[in-house]
Amino acid sequence: GPGRLLDFRQVTFRRGTLGAARFAPDAGTLLYSAAWDGEGGDVYAGRLDAPDARSLGLPGAVLMGVSTQGEMLVLQRRPAGTLLGRVSLSGGAVRPIAENVAWADWTRDGSDVAVVPIGTQGRIEWPIGTVRVEVQGRVSYPRISPDGQRLAYFEHPYFADDRGALAVVDREGERLLLSEGWASLQGLAWSPDG
Repeated sequence: GPGRLLDFRQVTFRRGTLGAARFAPDAGTLLYSAAWDGEGGDVYAGRLDAPDARSLGLPGAVLMGVSTQGEMLVLQRRPAGTLLGRVSLSGGAVRPIAENVAWADWTRDGSDVAVVPIGTQGRIEWPIGTVRVEVQGRVSYPRISPDGQRLAYFEHPYFADDRGALAVVDREGERLLLSEGWASLQGLAWSPDG
């Protein structure tokens, strides 16, 4: 609850760029996207109590979400565009969901997906094919609430920067602007209780 102290601990020790991080359903396993030492990106799995994470062999992949069913939602960058797909927490083949996606998230059980298609960066489809949000500029970090009934996201009026606002939309398309005037917005998550 409010006022509770957070516990911070370093779990990565390499040079590079870290992307999204999510807990696996067992809560002791951490999954994250990273590009270490000038290499291309990959998804890594590690334990909170052990500093050595292993590559899941997903070159060019960025983690978008983790389901309670033991799957990851990943966005894999390829020469022909991006591939959004699902893959086991242990790695393996990416099973395609959609192509040419800029951002995505899914419900806790992985049954429903929201996407921001490339070329329509001001649009969120939720589920795929149903336009729930359409704004001028662009949107980023769509995140479906734990109960699967709302979707939070950032609205950016300008393509070239991160200025913007935080908004939420429900399944009926009702949009609520929660907070605006931010100089930079990066990273969005729901608390477990919504």
